[in-house]
Amino acid sequence: MNILDLDNSLKFTQCNGTYLNLEQRFRLNNGIKDLLNNSADHDYEELMFWGRVEGLKNDYYICIGVTYTNKYEFPEKRFYWASS
Repeated sequence: MNILDLDNSLKFTQCNGTYLNLEQRFRLNNGIKDLLNNSADHDYEELMFWGRVEGLKNDYYICIGVTYTNKYEFPEKRFYWASS
């Protein structure tokens, strides 16, 4: 999911029976904004929310930063995660 349209995109996941409540969405938005503000310009060109992995003790929220410059066929990907 594109970060810029995250609020609207998360509404479509509710049909699967998996959803983020208001507190989880608020924390996710704040975490992503913090990641955007603290990253350098060369870290990534596009940031996407990959999803949530449910664990036994904690849930993990995963974002992907993608860099396309001079490697469009095989872009460089960096994964960022945060636990609940």
